[in-house]
Amino acid sequence: MRLKRYAHACFGVEDALGRTWLFDPYRPDALGGRFSLPPIKIKPYKVLCTHNHEDHAWRAEGWGDVPIWETPKETAEASLKVQMSPHDSSDGTRMGLTRSLKLTLKGPASSPSTTWVHLGDVGEGQGEALSDFCHDADVLLIPAGGNFTMGPNEAIDLALNSQARYAILMHFKEPGIDLDMLTPEEAFAKTDAHIERLESGILEVAPEKTKIPTRILWLAPTQ
Repeated sequence: MRLKRYAHACFGVEDALGRTWLFDPYRPDALGGRFSLPPIKIKPYKVLCTHNHEDHAWRAEGWGDVPIWETPKETAEASLKVQMSPHDSSDGTRMGLTRSLKLTLKGPASSPSTTWVHLGDVGEGQGEALSDFCHDADVLLIPAGGNFTMGPNEAIDLALNSQARYAILMHFKEPGIDLDMLTPEEAFAKTDAHIERLESGILEVAPEKTKIPTRILWLAPTQ
């Protein structure tokens, strides 16, 4: 299976059948033009949205028949669990709420399932409930740019406590995004943790559940 980062907090999970489960697609010119990002050119199989801000919940032309998952689901091929969290460190009074999404893709009888957790724009100070929600994910997607979300140190602490196989840091100020957040370089300079950079923007995820220390990564945006 494969994880691909498009930009910002938008990631596609390509399943064993080649279908893309797309988390948090953005509007290319979102937030009054403070975004200037390329459009997402694929047509996803399912869209999963953590909250209804246009940098996380855009529906592109031609996606009218694509289902949106944002509430709990249970089907033969997948399940989705949802946990609400504040978008800020003030119990949501500043930015509202965001969903944390836990998508489990069910493999055939001979293959294990895989769990993908996207934390949306979760704020600081969320504590044990969020850590429990993230526990033992195969892939954990965590915002780390600060201001609107948790910052790098809390994100890395959560990643390590979760015992996820892979933790991907996201939601930074990057080319095409003019928001008051840390750049990846500024965020990484605030921590002593080892952060791998995948310039390809793609992470190959083997279904086998080999127990390894959590790998913390940043994926370059790609199209």
